[in-house]
Amino acid sequence: GADRLVKTQNNDGGWEWNNPDTDKATGTPSPFNTLGVTAQSLLDAYKLTGDQRYLDASISTYDAMVVNSVNTDPSTHRIRGPDIPFLVELSEVTGNPVYSDFAKERWMSAKTEFGGGATGFAEFIRAGRVSQSLPAIVSWDINLYVQGALALDRYFPGQGFDKDASDMAEVIYDFLYVDLGFNFADTTQAEYWLSHTGAIESFAKTGLHPIEKNQLVT
Repeated sequence: GADRLVKTQNNDGGWEWNNPDTDKATGTPSPFNTLGVTAQSLLDAYKLTGDQRYLDASISTYDAMVVNSVNTDPSTHRIRGPDIPFLVELSEVTGNPVYSDFAKERWMSAKTEFGGGATGFAEFIRAGRVSQSLPAIVSWDINLYVQGALALDRYFPGQGFDKDASDMAEVIYDFLYVDLGFNFADTTQAEYWLSHTGAIESFAKTGLHPIEKNQLVT
């Protein structure tokens, strides 16, 4: 699988939304919201095998994130949840803090730009998914940033990123159990199970709402 990702990686460090064998120099920018989640597979393979090609490809993806970070389009320069654990692990694997520093800077910037804090940012994500008539995706999408904040807390302990994670997990809880923005009884909803996975992981990793977590597992 990692060999195929190396083979199909575009020259800009990303991948097509679908993954065909195409010309790497088409000039069309790779989708900006699938970088970290795809490169994580390469980094995992590098940790298992030590194959330098996988690390080089991971670093090329970081380079793509740097390019996107200066794009004036907010939907392009906003860091995505899976980007953050990928960057933190890249620092942990290489011993180079530049990747985690970049993740930290982009997360702090995203909180400021899109909500004024972790709670506001999570509410921004919630509003976006509700506007798309995808309430089940709310928990899943916010949880990606919960896990990113926890990764930052691991690398930068004592700087408040664990509170960011808890604050965002509370937005998930409020959406599901206070505002009732998602109907658990309607199993025909699009992406129904993503709501469960996002809430379960966010509650489990933050230690919040164990009763609800266990109910969701059941």
